[in-house]
Amino acid sequence: MLRSVLESWFNLLSVCDWYKGVRTFCPKPVAKVIMNVGGTSSLLGLVAMASDIEGLYASVKALVCVVRSNKLAAKEMDRIKGYQVCIEN
Repeated sequence: MLRSVLESWFNLLSVCDWYKGVRTFCPKPVAKVIMNVGGTSSLLGLVAMASDIEGLYASVKALVCVVRSNKLAAKEMDRIKGYQVCIEN
């Protein structure tokens, strides 16, 4: 399930612009796309949904990468007390 969620996020990265009927590929940074799709809450949801150690590793790694590369994501984690949620679960 985690794999299909991550694959669908890849599709979100390739935002297509239509200009005179021509589709162009416009890559976006993952950290910015995540903030448009639900922010760190969606990544915390992936951590909560992890059913095995590989899924947990992948979801925590994705969360850490986004928080390290996006200051807005780090502020959101502080605001929603996301670090405490990770520890309590």
